[in-house]
Amino acid sequence: MKRLFVSFLLMTTLCPFNWLKAQTQGWIDITNEYVQNAGFDYNQTTGWHITKDAGGRGADINAMEFWNGTFDMYQSIQVPNGKYRVSVQAYFRAKDNDTGYQEHLNGTEVITGRLYANDDEVTLASIYAHPFTQNNTGINSGWWEYRSGWNSRTYFPNSMETGIYMFREGHFNNTIETEVTDGTLKFGVINTEMVANNWCLLDNFKVEKYGVVVPA
Repeated sequence: MKRLFVSFLLMTTLCPFNWLKAQTQGWIDITNEYVQNAGFDYNQTTGWHITKDAGGRGADINAMEFWNGTFDMYQSIQVPNGKYRVSVQAYFRAKDNDTGYQEHLNGTEVITGRLYANDDEVTLASIYAHPFTQNNTGINSGWWEYRSGWNSRTYFPNSMETGIYMFREGHFNNTIETEVTDGTLKFGVINTEMVANNWCLLDNFKVEKYGVVVPA
């Protein structure tokens, strides 16, 4: 009888713990199941709705570029109601580098590009958010170089190739959360302001749903 009582006690003590562990809440990546062409593979825009007057190379080297104009690029997908998080690697340059960087330094830079998900939105990262002072990238061209002294240099991406290099290094991550109540998640990037030489580069969309994470 004593042995049975101990076994029963262990079961009632451990089972709630295991149940709670199985019910852990967290973000679940659903990109592959719901999003088309999240990384602009094969230089295609399949799955994306795009309106723009911006130029640029468009979908190229597995990324997307808008230059010198306005744009709205989005997907609208059907998903279960709940809490969602949308992420993309992207940066926005508000105007030409000479003027834009000075405005960034003095705090007057205006970023009009935004990441949105349904009615929620966030300003895209500035292209000047991740400077570096030594070009050890192995890419010798396509950078914009700012000199503030005889031997003081700061580098920023100035081509799709150098921008993608920065993405691969893990920079320019943008994230927005939203609540879906009608089964539809519309997400994308938008810029409604035309300023000469504005520029946006983006890649690697990700959509996550907050829910029960099943242990592997």
